[in-house]
Amino acid sequence: DHLAKTEALPNTQFGFRKSRSTTAALATAHAKWLEAEQRGKVVGVLGFDLSAAFDTVNQLQLLPKLEKLGIAGTQLKWFHSYLTGGYQRVVWNGTESVFLPVEYGVRQGSILGPILYLVLVADVTSCVGVGNEDNSGYADDFFL
Repeated sequence: DHLAKTEALPNTQFGFRKSRSTTAALATAHAKWLEAEQRGKVVGVLGFDLSAAFDTVNQLQLLPKLEKLGIAGTQLKWFHSYLTGGYQRVVWNGTESVFLPVEYGVRQGSILGPILYLVLVADVTSCVGVGNEDNSGYADDFFL
């Protein structure tokens, strides 16, 4: 609710959001391409999919973004605790690896994981100089 109220996520991001779908993302992008074509523009589309996107989230880069969204004090400390200090190991066929620290990623299967990922990548289109309405995204898939 906080992210929706503050419009922290771009309208062009459809993944993991209420009342949005892959169909809506593609239909919106397609409509924009057709509109540009009808205005005589040449349309070029760059699509990309970030592989292992959830596993590559830099937790320490995420915290300042949460702070910019107005999350501070006890809540920010909670997020810091939630995101950092975790350990993992692999158990396979009765053999256990040693525990190693989890330095990157958000917890897959959690309610917060997808939303935190979207917070981190919300400004990805501004990094490539594309206008906010000239792109479309669904989770880790983007069309510019």
